[in-house]
Amino acid sequence: MSRRNAPSAVPRRRRTPAPRDATATVEAFTPATPSRREWWTAGIAVVLLWAGLFFPQLFLGQRVVSGDASYYRPFAEFSRARWSESHERTYWNPYVFMGIESVSSFADPRPQYLPDPLLD
Repeated sequence: MSRRNAPSAVPRRRRTPAPRDATATVEAFTPATPSRREWWTAGIAVVLLWAGLFFPQLFLGQRVVSGDASYYRPFAEFSRARWSESHERTYWNPYVFMGIESVSSFADPRPQYLPDPLLD
C-alpha cells in the first residue's frame, strides 16, 4: 500500500481561501456610531423609566422604607439617650442579630466620625 492511499490517523485540514480584500470584511463588522437623536431618545427613555419606577416617592410624597427599619430605631434612640446622659459613645448594637459593632451596623443615623464636641 502506498503512502498516498494509506488511511491516516489525523484528518487533513481543508484550506479556506483568504479573503481578497481584508478591509472589506473589517468594515462590514464595525458598528455604526449612534446619532444625537438616538442618544437623546435613549436618555429620555431612561429618565421616563426612572420616573415611572419612583413615581410614588417623587410625586405622591411617599417615603422609601425597608421592612427592617423598625428594628434600627431602638438602637438609635438608645445611643442618642446614652450620649445625652453620659457623653459616651455606644460601640455595640445588641438589636441586630446577636449583637454587632455599631460602626458596622449603620443603625445610628448620627455621623459617628465627628469629634465628641460636635455630636451634641
